[in-house]
Amino acid sequence: LGTKNSNSKPIVWIDAGIHAREWASIHTALYFIKQKLFLILMVILKFRLWRKNRRSSNYYTWNNGKKQYCKGVDLNRNFDFHFAEVGSSSSPCSSIYHGRKAFSEPETQLIFLIFQNFKAFFAIRDTILKLRKRMKAYITLHTYSQLWIYPFSNTRRSYSSDIDDLKAVAKKAVESVRKLYGTKYEYGTGPEVIYAFSGGSSDWVKATANVKYSYTIELRPSRSSVDGFILNKRELIPLGRETYEGIKVVIDKVIAEAKEKHGKFIYSDNLRIHNNII
Repeated sequence: LGTKNSNSKPIVWIDAGIHAREWASIHTALYFIKQKLFLILMVILKFRLWRKNRRSSNYYTWNNGKKQYCKGVDLNRNFDFHFAEVGSSSSPCSSIYHGRKAFSEPETQLIFLIFQNFKAFFAIRDTILKLRKRMKAYITLHTYSQLWIYPFSNTRRSYSSDIDDLKAVAKKAVESVRKLYGTKYEYGTGPEVIYAFSGGSSDWVKATANVKYSYTIELRPSRSSVDGFILNKRELIPLGRETYEGIKVVIDKVIAEAKEKHGKFIYSDNLRIHNNII
């Protein structure tokens, strides 16, 4: 991540819009671009009021006497980590339909390509593999509920071996978010803070690509909001600012570990990192 090209920089991946109706996540990713944080996959889906993608199926329901075909796969249930288990559905008409198989969708296949050396895809696979080795953090932005979620979310009391590190960074991140405007976030695994779900991107990235700091962030507003997917425009910039404060905690940790590993002199000024690392 950064503004200068280098094959040695640590990379933080941020994506937003994997659920298309979660508009505020996309706006927040745009704010990060202004702050020079990369790599960002900003809009995975473009269908605005829809949760899933638009995959066609032969299944249908009846609505006011009219046949309506069920469309779409929930991309955040389509990753190959405990696929088709808790918190997902085998019904194409469900809003949490996991798809016919893991990575069945072009959107999730793209992410798979970036994180894995998948020979069936394009000739750039060697470059992608090198990219994967430099990936130190993965953050996927969602709305809403004000949650900072770390792996694993498929079942309660399922943790990675470095859970203490993940938890410590999450705790510090939500504290940094709160300092700016008083916005309170909870942190924990899915079952600890909201519900269990399987096939999520941050779980797969952690388990398969071995990216250490892997988080799902559910942004403003709180889960008690009745219109949580439609955030008042006056809250968008504050949302970007406070989330940026939390993200900086992750970035600072990545930088500190890179410095410790490589023994290079690195310092930061509002995340503008010198010595060719940002």
